[in-house]
Amino acid sequence: MTKHKKFILTPITLLLEEAVLATTGMSDGIHSFALSDYIFQSVLLKMAGFQEQKMKCISWDIATHDFEFRFAWLDHGHKSQGTYSTYESKNYVYKELIKAIQAVNEEFIINNSIERDSILREVIDKIECIFVNSSIVSWRQRHFDYFTKYKWTQSEEITPSNEDLFSKLGKPPKEPKNENGQKNYEKELAKYSLKKNINLVDKYKAFYSFRNQIAHNTKSYQQNLPILNILSKENDESRNYFIWFAVLTIIDEVFMKLYSIYVDIVEEQSEFNY
Repeated sequence: MTKHKKFILTPITLLLEEAVLATTGMSDGIHSFALSDYIFQSVLLKMAGFQEQKMKCISWDIATHDFEFRFAWLDHGHKSQGTYSTYESKNYVYKELIKAIQAVNEEFIINNSIERDSILREVIDKIECIFVNSSIVSWRQRHFDYFTKYKWTQSEEITPSNEDLFSKLGKPPKEPKNENGQKNYEKELAKYSLKKNINLVDKYKAFYSFRNQIAHNTKSYQQNLPILNILSKENDESRNYFIWFAVLTIIDEVFMKLYSIYVDIVEEQSEFNY
């Protein structure tokens, strides 16, 4: 179809496999721990850049076949997305890709075409298979165990609708002005906390904040770094690279599946017109 097709359908986990291969000869002794942050951060940035380029390529392909989208995208859409690194940018491309599919198949519904349970299970299994028994895991064993054994998200968080790549978190409940509403407030706050713990938008935004810190080296001059009281409250989910790898991989899987559907539609149209 296009020169972008091969790249768009290349799994982002290829970068994880390369990282494990590159560190195969390294020992897992304590002297190697000093390298761990450099390697994890390097892989994370490569994955972020890989996905940002993929978003641009998908947009270019839609613009090639949809002239109305091309005009709007080149006029203001492309500029407003910046580097395509934010969740909002990913969600923008997600919605536009679905619109491009619906231009031919008006009844297209994302969850009739994508098995969310399968995506989540396969992403976790694949990342576990890539990293298990590697030197990289030895540096973050507790984080890896948490990633593989605990329910840090649910499949319902993925593609809840044609409008949302991930489920929306919503706003936290407001504190009551008097004691009468305290019990209900605590109940709603507990529900919100449970939702926040599994919400993929929240996890993506935590990744995005960290991505900016390492991409722009803001920690070298930033004054408002976390205080010890905040750091002491961190757990095995906090700054968990494996969860961030998985969030990016889930996005990648969704887009590859959607893009494959889109390619089939465009190629069918081309054959018919020919």
